[in-house]
Amino acid sequence: MIGNILQADLQEIIASKNWDELRAAFSELPAPDIAEVLTDLPAEEEGVIFRVLPRDQAGLVFSYLPIERQEELLRSFSNDQVRSILNQMTPDDRTRLLEELPAEVTRRLMTNDGDTCVVLVSSRDGCDFGPLVESSGACGFVPKSELSGEAVTALICDR
Repeated sequence: MIGNILQADLQEIIASKNWDELRAAFSELPAPDIAEVLTDLPAEEEGVIFRVLPRDQAGLVFSYLPIERQEELLRSFSNDQVRSILNQMTPDDRTRLLEELPAEVTRRLMTNDGDTCVVLVSSRDGCDFGPLVESSGACGFVPKSELSGEAVTALICDR
């Protein structure tokens, strides 16, 4: 609804590539309102707007988007942009997102690029996941009951 009202103005700002004005237009809006505006816009404009948001605001806004829109955005971003967004999300929101995304998208996000080490943690035993942990691209798995700095450090040092 809000996005429909602002759509013509936003499209004009985007067409003129006035990024400062676009950033200013969203600077005072609460994250849920920005998310609503983004969902009312075409996907390509959503991505443009999302990229001008400050990182901390982008992560918060992202958590308010419907899962379908989150997936579209993730597919359009580079791995570095995605990691930045995920790092700004709360652990609960990040976990929810990774659980709801298709396996191929989650695998891309968790692929070890040498600079990032993803450690999977669950209250379930590692054997419950079979070969999924190895094929996920994560550095490893630590059962929640054994989670400690030493356990994570051991995984990181072994890679």
